[in-house]
Amino acid sequence: MAKPDLLPEIAIPYTVIRSRRKTMALVLHPDNQLEVRCGLKMPLADIQRFIQEKEAWIKRKMTENSRLIPVQIPLGADQIAALRHQTRQKAMDVIQRFPRLAPAQLIIRRQKRRWGSCSKSGVISINLCAGLLPDDLLEYIVVHELCHLIHFDHSPRFHRQLEQLLPGAQAKRRALQRYLLA
Repeated sequence: MAKPDLLPEIAIPYTVIRSRRKTMALVLHPDNQLEVRCGLKMPLADIQRFIQEKEAWIKRKMTENSRLIPVQIPLGADQIAALRHQTRQKAMDVIQRFPRLAPAQLIIRRQKRRWGSCSKSGVISINLCAGLLPDDLLEYIVVHELCHLIHFDHSPRFHRQLEQLLPGAQAKRRALQRYLLA
């Protein structure tokens, strides 16, 4: 792992990740770790200039990150088992409302970065932490993954299908973005 450099103007460390890419990009993670992704031979001066140009964006994203609501799994085995059961039951209640979209399997598991996923074989995985969210957001996650059984992408057709099955889906998506998997 590269040693983080320091961006003096905003006093946060950043890590440079070099690859065979032709463009430069910034990634600010929810924990405010800043990554600069760039080409193999990009000069450090160009990287620093790019960061300085994006300082307003970085500060805005850091402010947004400070408003995120962390969602953490309880530590006890009994609590985790109860949460797994509760999350599965709530997800199954949603799935039963859409009998034509039955997944091959429903898995409730801990995922570090995703609220849910759908495999090409029709297996839907829902993050254990989703059971700690408000019920309408868990419903959004499940219906989102069910839509992937029809459209295995995020095309306009996918979003139309999602909105048809769950009116107000875009508002729920924005609400979900306020929560942070911790």
